[in-house]
Amino acid sequence: MLNASFCPQIMNLLYCKEMKPLASNKPQILLVVGQPAAGKTFFAKQFSDTFKTIHVDYEHYHELLSSVELGDKAVTEFLKELFKTKQTIIVEGRGESRHDRFLLANLARSKGYDLLIIWVQTDPQTIRQRVGRTGTYTAASYEAKLAAFEPPDRTEQVLVISGRHTFSGQAKMVLKRIVTQRSASPLTMPPDRTSGNGTSGRITVN
Repeated sequence: MLNASFCPQIMNLLYCKEMKPLASNKPQILLVVGQPAAGKTFFAKQFSDTFKTIHVDYEHYHELLSSVELGDKAVTEFLKELFKTKQTIIVEGRGESRHDRFLLANLARSKGYDLLIIWVQTDPQTIRQRVGRTGTYTAASYEAKLAAFEPPDRTEQVLVISGRHTFSGQAKMVLKRIVTQRSASPLTMPPDRTSGNGTSGRITVN
């Protein structure tokens, strides 16, 4: 088990973040995956902020603990505690490989959760513009991230959303999929203004 002295930033989330779960027949992990710069973090943060869902970003804890291995172990223990809340959890920063998704899905099922993969797809031109604008990736780091991503297959439970749509459009697609009954206070969505079509494709960064 994790304790506060081991990683206080992780444990504080259990007690300090207001959590209002989405209503569904079964608690959900929403695993956000996709190519680099597709818009995964934008969607995950917006969804968490709008619906007060728990947001777990593996890469944040990799940086926090200066180790991918320690970060993965810490988040796994963190998730085991979060499963006790039976609330919606949105996860990013892991699950790029089929093996990782398989392990996470098995863990979720063992705790009474369903896992839904949210595959964020964005057209090559938009991704190229984002990569060039943000300067987040070098050509080598981008290629490494891209090579590590294994697209979901037909055996996995997947919902595809466009990384070019507004958050309103994205969230409505996700809610339509997972929400079967509303709480006493209905979720209020902002106006829907969407544009663009989400497509997959390999992008070369020079």
